[in-house]
Amino acid sequence: MYLYAVILTHVVFALGFQYTGNIYFLIPGSLVLVYQMWSFTKVAALVLSPDWIIEVEYSDTSFGEKMLLQLASILTMYFLYIEGYQLFVGATAFLSFITIVSALLTVLGVDMEEGDDE
Repeated sequence: MYLYAVILTHVVFALGFQYTGNIYFLIPGSLVLVYQMWSFTKVAALVLSPDWIIEVEYSDTSFGEKMLLQLASILTMYFLYIEGYQLFVGATAFLSFITIVSALLTVLGVDMEEGDDE
């Protein structure tokens, strides 16, 4: 349910911005992007912390839902880019790129485990 609310937030307010041209329609989508960046930063800090053993697991969200969320986010990022918020869009686009590549690696079953070459 949360996932579809986030997707609808991006789509509805991006369409509201496109229809009216009022920048205030991009604020809810921007807040969702900030929350996603905050969550990503927390996880990255935990994974990169020394002396912590972290096992990363993906949620039960399907590949299609993950891609739908990223496409909706990219729609908001596009309108923010047009309005001149390139630095913010660059940071959130990096997160989107990481998420898409991670989901593709998971779906394709690429083995990312470290092992001995012997």
